[in-house]
Amino acid sequence: MTDDRAVRKPLTPAMKRLIRSAGAASVAVAVTLVALKAWAWLTTGSIAMLGSLADSVLDLLASIMVLVAVRFALEPPDREHRFGHGKLEAIAGLTQSLVIAGSGAYVCFEAVRRLLAPEPIAAPAAGLLVSR
Repeated sequence: MTDDRAVRKPLTPAMKRLIRSAGAASVAVAVTLVALKAWAWLTTGSIAMLGSLADSVLDLLASIMVLVAVRFALEPPDREHRFGHGKLEAIAGLTQSLVIAGSGAYVCFEAVRRLLAPEPIAAPAAGLLVSR
């Protein structure tokens, strides 16, 4: 049985730069969305905004993890890693799963809390503005 990574053609430096640039752009967009949605959630107090913020935070964490994982996965094989560093991508995926489960639990907790003690939305226009 052959390992696919052992027979792949190496990436060119230009391809590696492009991969890294895409990861950096993903992080930049995610940071912008987190900032806007955090403002909207703090302004409105809306659980829907909190859920959207949690989703964007997960996107940000996933983008950062992918950026780091790809950076290490692009390293060439060495004495300790004969087939490269690709396994780091699987570890990043496991970490992302754990973060998703944690944020889902938090949003559920807040939703139940609001069902038991409802609060009006403070500034619905802010939530609508960010959600568009």
